[in-house]
Amino acid sequence: SSSFVGMGLACPSDADEAKLFSSFFSTKRLTTATYEECTCCAIKPHIIKEKLVGKVLKNLISNGFVVSAIQMFKMERAAAAEFLEV
Repeated sequence: SSSFVGMGLACPSDADEAKLFSSFFSTKRLTTATYEECTCCAIKPHIIKEKLVGKVLKNLISNGFVVSAIQMFKMERAAAAEFLEV
């Protein structure tokens, strides 16, 4: 199951789960992601609505994480519900 790191941030707990997370974001785009010692984190919609994204990112960085890429996705409700069940 996913590891949840407070404030609506969902992080996969292993490489297989990270691959599953990435399958929800199939759009091919150029990225600055380094893919070295990395994980995929998803900030949940209520955090965006409450304008707390900066606080979440600051918390990640202050805990030693490096944000090498960031992207916003809009998902259909059914896809989002399935993603959040992971």
